[in-house]
Parts: sequence; C-alpha cells; structure tokens
Amino acid sequence: FFFFIGIMKRKKLVNLTETPPLKKPCNTSQEYLNNLNNRQHERNKEWIPNKPDFALLAEKYPSFAAFTRKIEGKNKIKVNWKEDGVLHALGEALLSEYFQLQTQFPLSHLAPTIALRTNYIHWIADLLGEIKEKEIFGVDIGTGASCIYPLLGARMYNWNFVATEIDPESIECAQQNIQLNPDIESKIEIIQVPNEGERRILKHVLPASRTFDFCLCNPPFFDSLEQTQQNPKRGCPATSSELVTAGGEFSFVKQIIDESLELLTTVRWYSSMIGRKASYRKLLGYLKHQEGIEQVQTMEFCQGRQVRWGIAWTVKETSTSTTEQ
Repeated sequence: FFFFIGIMKRKKLVNLTETPPLKKPCNTSQEYLNNLNNRQHERNKEWIPNKPDFALLAEKYPSFAAFTRKIEGKNKIKVNWKEDGVLHALGEALLSEYFQLQTQFPLSHLAPTIALRTNYIHWIADLLGEIKEKEIFGVDIGTGASCIYPLLGARMYNWNFVATEIDPESIECAQQNIQLNPDIESKIEIIQVPNEGERRILKHVLPASRTFDFCLCNPPFFDSLEQTQQNPKRGCPATSSELVTAGGEFSFVKQIIDESLELLTTVRWYSSMIGRKASYRKLLGYLKHQEGIEQVQTMEFCQGRQVRWGIAWTVKETSTSTTEQ
C-alpha cells in the first residue's frame, strides 16, 4: 500500500527553470514504486516509517481496525481500502502514533495524505534555511477541516500559523482539531475569509503590519463540479470548496502571484502545491513575465503513483509586474 508514502525530488535553487518530469527508472511498476519509497525527504524518515505497521495500528486504534480483518495463520491484516472512511481513520491513526497529534476528520471532507503534507513542510524548512533565535510565522491558505499543515508544522518545527478558510463548517472542525492538541493550540490562529464578492486569498486577509516567513497552499484543482466527476481517480469525499474554484488551480495560484507582487516582502517565501502538470507549466511561464519576481524554486513530490509539484518564489522589495502570459 503506497498511497501514504510521500517522496520528494530535491531541486537546487533556480531562477525560473522548470523541473524535469519524473522518469521511470525500473522495468516493472513494483520496482518503480519501491524505488520511489526510498526517496522520501531524509527528515521525513525521522517521523514516519516507509511502511507503517498496519497490524499495530489496527490493534491500537479501533477506528482504523474497523476497516481491517486478520489473515489466518499470519501476523498480518487486510485493509479494505475501498470503504468510505478508511483514509480518514488511517490518517487519524498515523497522526496519533507518529506525531502525537489528536485529530478528527469529518467524513464529508477531504482526508489528508499525511506524508505528502510533511514532505511539503520539510521543503519549506529547506527554503527557510537555518534561522536561529527567531520564531517562524507562516500562512496556510485554505486550511480545511483537518488544519493539517498548521498542526504538523507546529509539531515538527514549532512554527506559528495564521490559517485562512472560507467554509464555516471547516473552520469549526479545524478549531476542534487545534483544541485537541493544547500544547500547540496557542501557535495556530484561524481567520475566516468572506465567501462573497471577489475572491480573497492574501490581500485584505492577512493582518495589517505583520510579516510572515512563508505561505503554503493546496488549492482546489477544478473549475467546476462537472470536472470533478470526470476524474476517475478521485474517490475520496470532499466539499465543493475543497475541490472547486473559479478558473481552477491555475487561476487560484496566479492570483497568489499577482497579490504577492503587491504585498512584496510581507511574505518571504510564497508557495503552492500544484496538482496538474499543465497548470505547473503555465504558472512557471507566467512567473517568467513578472519583473518583480526575485527567485523561484520548484519541487516534485511523488505520492505512490501520484505526482504533485511545488512552486515557491520570492519578490523584490520594490516590484514591477507585467501582465503577459
């Protein structure tokens, strides 16, 4: 079972250069996946093993055990990965077992894939470099019901977060997850973004006169609900705000870029995860035409058979943007 294994292909700091596509280095799919499993971020291995012990997790966590059955004569279990709620239960078990985080993921919302999120966080830590005697403050754009990035960032790196969200139900669930972890509760602040009028992401959302070391984002992929039904690989429940935004992920991240050119160094490293290679390429092309962009870094995250891309950029203190695409 490889869906929980998050892998990273590390790239040197570049100026608007594109990450080459992931190559298949092996003769069989199984060899390919095994090779990917050995390439996760080196610090990720300090937190979560390549192959978690599902039998142990089922023994310790009844909510996950409900989706498993024992294999006779072996100290192994079989997991029913097709049943609704299994990914939610597994995520809760992994966070509790390996990160000492208590969470409750509502079945109607996305179940976050844990190691993919931790790899993104480790990448952000690499971008920040060694910062001593300074508290780190980040922004999670669209934190969702799980509040997964702030919880993991606070636990692994002791970071502080402003987490934004438009959906009131997601905010309520996220706040509950924060309260379930009182030792880091003071490190996470949730801001409700108005879900009316023009879309707001960072501008007119971030607290005035505050600066941040980074922002991260896992944007909605799709432009419409009809597009979500055309994706046969998307089987996990989710709300419309988690899946759909006007113009899809390209439009959403493009707006982050545009706003960054106005906010300038309010945020040191702007970043987003990208779900589609076509969007990734278009966004890199768009960044090339923005004179105010100082530097860009990219990352390729491998998640079992899935690939996601990361884009991060910094902005000059005095910025001039163009509108070419």
